[in-house]
Amino acid sequence: MSSGSRAAVLWTPLGQAARQTDDPAVIGRLVRAGEDPNGRNRYGATALMYAALSNSSVVVIQALIAAGADPNDADDDELTPLMYAAQENTTEVVRALLKAGALPNAQTQYGWTALMAADRGHVFQFRPKPYQIQHIQ
Repeated sequence: MSSGSRAAVLWTPLGQAARQTDDPAVIGRLVRAGEDPNGRNRYGATALMYAALSNSSVVVIQALIAAGADPNDADDDELTPLMYAAQENTTEVVRALLKAGALPNAQTQYGWTALMAADRGHVFQFRPKPYQIQHIQ
């Protein structure tokens, strides 16, 4: 886990923008205004994780990475942006993360990988602590 700042909120401004915008200029403006590209919410999730999960805009992913977002960072459940993107089957986002150096074989403490997240027979259910990731078939 990187040393990005942690907020006590569910959404950081950059995380909220990463979920909703298709405009990389919005990302740039927020970073120039002082938003940390590796800043975390209360669950350890970063803007890049939210973009990978909720936004299929490759240009937003690229803007976050260009601003310094770490494609191999992991949240409190050890999930990486690549795992989030693979779960959503967003092929172009997966490709952009891999091109940026995301590690395809990264594992959580339970052995979960991005490939497992992409498998249509498996779904990750994300829950806030104290719950853990549950494997549902």
